[in-house]
Amino acid sequence: MRNFASALINNELGALSIQSGQTPADNIVIELVIHLAVILLTTNNVLLLPLKQLGLQPDNMQGAFIPTMPDDMVAVAQAAIQQDYGHLTWYVCRNNHPCFVDECGLPMERGKCLECGEEVGGERHKALQGFTPVQLQQDHTRPGHILGDPERRNDPDALDIKNMSLTPFMLVRLVTHLAMLLGASENCDSVQKIIHPPVEDIYLFLSQHIMKDLDQLTQALAKGADDTVTTAHLILRSLQEPVQDDQYNIDANLPTKASRNTWETAVATDIMTPKLKTVDQLLQGAKGHITNDSRVSSNFILRTTLGDDCKFLTSLQQTSEVHSSAVWSCRQRLSLLSLTHIIEYSEQKEELPLLWKFLQKEKEYRQIMFLPDIVTLQNFLVKKYQNASEKIVGSISEFLENQKERRTWYEKQIKTFLKTWNLLRVHVTTNELKIPEEFCGNDLDMNSDLQYLLPRRQGPGLCATGLVSYLVTLQNELVYAVERHTGEDSSSYKVAIADLMEQHVICYDVEKDLLPLVLSNCQYSLERGRETISEYDLPRIQQQILTRFLQGKPLITRNGIPTLINTQEKDYVSIFKAIKGKVPQPPPAARPPEHRIQTGDQEVVPSRYRVHEESRTPYSEA
Repeated sequence: MRNFASALINNELGALSIQSGQTPADNIVIELVIHLAVILLTTNNVLLLPLKQLGLQPDNMQGAFIPTMPDDMVAVAQAAIQQDYGHLTWYVCRNNHPCFVDECGLPMERGKCLECGEEVGGERHKALQGFTPVQLQQDHTRPGHILGDPERRNDPDALDIKNMSLTPFMLVRLVTHLAMLLGASENCDSVQKIIHPPVEDIYLFLSQHIMKDLDQLTQALAKGADDTVTTAHLILRSLQEPVQDDQYNIDANLPTKASRNTWETAVATDIMTPKLKTVDQLLQGAKGHITNDSRVSSNFILRTTLGDDCKFLTSLQQTSEVHSSAVWSCRQRLSLLSLTHIIEYSEQKEELPLLWKFLQKEKEYRQIMFLPDIVTLQNFLVKKYQNASEKIVGSISEFLENQKERRTWYEKQIKTFLKTWNLLRVHVTTNELKIPEEFCGNDLDMNSDLQYLLPRRQGPGLCATGLVSYLVTLQNELVYAVERHTGEDSSSYKVAIADLMEQHVICYDVEKDLLPLVLSNCQYSLERGRETISEYDLPRIQQQILTRFLQGKPLITRNGIPTLINTQEKDYVSIFKAIKGKVPQPPPAARPPEHRIQTGDQEVVPSRYRVHEESRTPYSEA
């Protein structure tokens, strides 16, 4: 600690040193890292051991499962189901949707696939054709830091909070990144080996992640940027508080996913959550200390920001445009994340189940509105290439360049598809079809292969099929939630995907529809010298979201989902089998008996039954 204090005073902390040209954001990051360093060097707390390893001895964390990194969601879902039902045998239907058989693992009855309606199961321990057993997928959760580009952190696939509450999860991620940056300042190479894929500038990479953590925390808390940073410092201070060491079984090196999850849950539950319940009071106390600081009280801007009673207004002309306390007051920011925070810490999740469910996956639900456009695009592409005699090659941009008609329309619809896929691709691959990593591992753009847009049951086209299927799942998920909330039976109102229209899908704009709805149900109270206090009518918000956006929407079936089958790929056995099932087949007519005439030792077949030699001549020679 003495060496660290000496280096701090002499500004010799390497990457954490104060230098000319640094931005205010750079200084915020450095201040937070130094605060964490002081705590790690002065506190003996078993819950801090993994952070100490990351920040002070990162070479011990090679191969560690870094906190708050995403899990393999398929393995998580399978493990949860296995825990509820015991021994299970997993199967897939004809369309590769997973389901399971319990007890002996052999089917005894028939049913319908919940995803596509295909017949599944079997009878007398014999599975139906196409109902195929599969091995339970292994857990592919990876060690190390695997979040990737900070700019993708707003995408739904990067917000896997792993059954933790959102705000505590973000705080755990923030302190993790702070510890990694502290470790990089002393041992850059060791921290660099933890990050996958590798990055060139580790300091910039981690700083950007920390700023993204603060940005998301600002939205979740519905506070200003300064209040968010103050909250972060208050949480860091709480890490110094003593805990019962014997009640935790923490492996400091986090060698397994289970050890990582145990530590995350303990920190979020026992440190972050209790402080967040009193965060407003803590902030008011911190503001009081700041205001009473002689270095601050003389600063007019800071006094006004921190809740000055605006007595200076008497010195302004009453006709002045700025003669209003509203001009000099800081209004609390509203976001859907902050509404989630309010519901959680007012303990109203059970009272408002529909609103809580809606807010948990709102960023995914808002993509449902694009389903009709994506289906229309796929139908056009299927018609265009259904009977193509040549192999389909080229990129998406090359396809657009060759379109003389409807080019603008194609470009608009394709951009919608690419944006929606990039936002949902991780959820599609973990909840719908099994798509190989080579097809779904990266975002798509205009330079990607055109095959990604063509809906198929194999290859890159699985991405197009899977996206449509997942959007259908999201709509049906909300329709079932509405049914549970209202008690109304929605099973009678169904629409096939082939008949889908814009009015059938859940559709809203966050800025134009959702936030104004929330604000219209907010009441403000003002006190002299205090901040504006906002109170939300949460039951009314839930009811209006139900009636305006969710109620009256149909279940969507996957009948008629676009699928491209090229001429050279058609299975004529399947085609004839399908035709046979749709066209009534009369029993074959009995063949008339052959009239054979016995003439001595020979039998003669009459000419009308005889196959003439010329009729056997091959068609090519006729």
